[in-house]
Amino acid sequence: MSSLLITNVQHRTVGLFELGVSLLIAALFGLCGCAATRPALTLDPVGPRGSGFGLANQGYLQVFSETEAHDVGRIIYYSHSSYSIYTTTNKYFKGVINHAGNTDQSAMVVTLPAGKYQVVARAEGYGLVTVPVVIVGGKTTILYLERSGMPETQDLTEAELVRFPQGYVIGCRAKERAVRSTPSLAPKAE
Repeated sequence: MSSLLITNVQHRTVGLFELGVSLLIAALFGLCGCAATRPALTLDPVGPRGSGFGLANQGYLQVFSETEAHDVGRIIYYSHSSYSIYTTTNKYFKGVINHAGNTDQSAMVVTLPAGKYQVVARAEGYGLVTVPVVIVGGKTTILYLERSGMPETQDLTEAELVRFPQGYVIGCRAKERAVRSTPSLAPKAE
C-alpha cells in the first residue's frame, strides 16, 4: 500500500509541475499577444490653446484622465484618476492625485515650471498612455483623455488639434517655439 501512495504522490507532484509550466507558458504568450496587438501611441505635443510665448516662469496643467467610480453613501461619484509627470529625459518629476476627495469630480489644476514634459495617465479606451505636453508661462495646457474629448473645437483647424487614433481630440497642438528650454531638476545655487 505504501508503494502505491508514493507513486501517487510522485505522479501528483509531476502533474502540478507540468500544470505550473503550462500556465507560465500560456501567460507569456498572452502577454506577448497583448503587446503585439496594441502598438505604442506616438502623439504630437499638447500645449495651451493659442499657445505662444508666456512671460511668466510657471504655467498650469489640467488633465481630464479616465474616471474612477466611488460609492459614497449610495451616491456614485466619478473622480479623475491620478497621473505622473516626467521630464523629457524620463526622470520622474511629480505625481498628481487628480481630485480633492472621492466626491470631487473635477480635474485638478497643477502649477509647473514652463517647459516640456511627459504625462503618464489613464485614458478611456486606451489604458495607460504617455502624452508629451508643453507648459507655457501664465497659460493652461489641458489634456482631455475621456472619450468625450475636447469640447468646443469648432474655431480650431485640424492642424491645431491632437487626436487619438479613435478620432477624439485630446488637446491643442503645441507650437514649436512656445518653450525655450526644459526645466532643470537641479537645485538653484545660492
